[in-house]
Amino acid sequence: MDTAKFQNFIDGHALVVGGTGAIGAATVLEYAGQDGIKAISITYWSNEAKALELQKLVEAKGIKFYAAKVDLLDSVAFCDFLEAAVVATGYEINAYVNASGISPNPPLESLTPEDFYNVYKVNVVAVTLNTRDVMARAAKKGVELASVLITSTNGLSLGSWAPFSVPYDQSKAALIPTIECLDKEYAERGLRINGVAPGWVNSPMNDDVPGYEAEVQRIWRKRDLDVREVARVIVWLTSRASSAIHGVNLKADGGYN
Repeated sequence: MDTAKFQNFIDGHALVVGGTGAIGAATVLEYAGQDGIKAISITYWSNEAKALELQKLVEAKGIKFYAAKVDLLDSVAFCDFLEAAVVATGYEINAYVNASGISPNPPLESLTPEDFYNVYKVNVVAVTLNTRDVMARAAKKGVELASVLITSTNGLSLGSWAPFSVPYDQSKAALIPTIECLDKEYAERGLRINGVAPGWVNSPMNDDVPGYEAEVQRIWRKRDLDVREVARVIVWLTSRASSAIHGVNLKADGGYN
């Protein structure tokens, strides 16, 4: 075995769903710095300006880039996007990250069924369908694929009990068995899927979280995570350096209790 080849090596085409969010964009830029990367594709919903900014940064490194606005709940549209991304870049997808998600923080007493449904649709249903479609395509095409879903330590019952985030926490917890089931289904065909569970991250998603500073003080190193720290873990989990890791939900929280 050529062990040097497996040192955080990404080969080919990386797809980041939700590529204009804080963690998604940081992951795109981390991929752009990897040896062997040929193309990066992203989906976005509303932040076209960020997509164009990323395009300039990625293409400046000589890497092909493809971006599109996609309704992630529309499986047909998403599969069309996958085909378009492959055609545009000339490479099948070898690394896949789903960083899409929403985190509204309404008071617990004001939550309605629609509040729960809206979070579940984006954070669970869309993510599961997208991942199924990416993995099914890779299996059909006979290509290696390593995948990462962004979960959260909020879905792990680690003591961050916030009543305003009940729908979000439930939705992230639901992804853990999804990861395990899909990995078991596809592992024999050369496909892997793992999760990364960030703790408190310095990102706009947490700007309106009540008591955020108190939560940061519960982190062992007394600071929140930079999105780049999370992105490095994500990229490593989709590299050949982590080829033995299957069906794991890996905490990236800086230590927390």
